[in-house]
Amino acid sequence: RTVCTRPQLALKTTIPRSALLGSDVTISITISNPGSGVATGVVLEEHIPAGLDHPAGGELEYEIGDLAPNESREVNLVMKAGRPGKTTNLLIARADANLEVVDRKEIEVTAPQLTVGMEGPKRRYLEREAVYKLAVSNPGTAPAHDVELLVRLPDGMNFVGANNHGNYDEATRTVR
Repeated sequence: RTVCTRPQLALKTTIPRSALLGSDVTISITISNPGSGVATGVVLEEHIPAGLDHPAGGELEYEIGDLAPNESREVNLVMKAGRPGKTTNLLIARADANLEVVDRKEIEVTAPQLTVGMEGPKRRYLEREAVYKLAVSNPGTAPAHDVELLVRLPDGMNFVGANNHGNYDEATRTVR
């Protein structure tokens, strides 16, 4: 009498859809064997995408070992969001007997990006007011929080007034 068994691999990953530049990105990985035989020599292979970083480099391997039928294991992989843009994470689970399963998940690394512009006359006449307009914008892909604009007045100029709750500090000659 012979009993035939068939090991299988199943891979489920959970990754956030987006991450802020510089933040940690945790990938939850569940590897399981829904088959009827023992999956031997199970290895997880991670190909770190261009927008994410890991201290151990761009190619990682983690040895799971053997998975009994209906057994599963969870692994968390923490990477750092290193470059803005959309990217695809590639995770491969391999085992003996040519078992292989691939999982691809997209993630977008977002980042604020501030630009500052100033408009005003290039020349001004002595004892005459000159109006300068400053503008701050965020063309990035994430909100910018706690933004402050600080402008230092050059020598020879005197502060007259500012809108949008601008405050002048006489000691440092700056408008905040």
